[in-house]
Amino acid sequence: MQLRPLAALFVLALALALTQPVAAQVTDVTRESFTVDFTTPVAAPASTVWDSLLEIGSWWHPDHTFWGDASAMQIEPRPGGCFCEGGPDGAGAVHLMVLNVQPGQWLRMGGALGPLQDHALSGAMTIRLAESDTGTEVHLVYHVSGHVTGGLEGWAEPVAGVLVEAIGRLRSFVETGSPTPDA
Repeated sequence: MQLRPLAALFVLALALALTQPVAAQVTDVTRESFTVDFTTPVAAPASTVWDSLLEIGSWWHPDHTFWGDASAMQIEPRPGGCFCEGGPDGAGAVHLMVLNVQPGQWLRMGGALGPLQDHALSGAMTIRLAESDTGTEVHLVYHVSGHVTGGLEGWAEPVAGVLVEAIGRLRSFVETGSPTPDA
């Protein structure tokens, strides 16, 4: 059986996420919804983490793009701003839209990531930064709800895996200058 390219990416991300030291908690899983919730420590001030978060093209994994080029990713940190990806020959994709932003503290975006866009789903993702004794705690919560033929139960863990991997790459980028945790 051949997996669709984006579904295969979710499987790969889940395998990669299992090597990350932070595990996402998947809660409230139903046929119509799920929540991913986790916190990751980053050894840097919140202002540095915030600036790096907005440099998404520097740390996002190219396997989680539509055209394989993470450098084409951007986040416009303003209400109505776009977490978008540019593609070849004028192509492009909206991954999420910015709903609420408090610079240096939180970013809330709405929408369905990646292959979730193929379904009647909506989501709300909040990324909060909080200073800690060792740097910054990055807390991500992503609520997804709507209709998928067969239900959403099978989507929760793969989505969690992609998000854990992404925030792990952000942490590595902030702490080492490379998004690859083992670099």
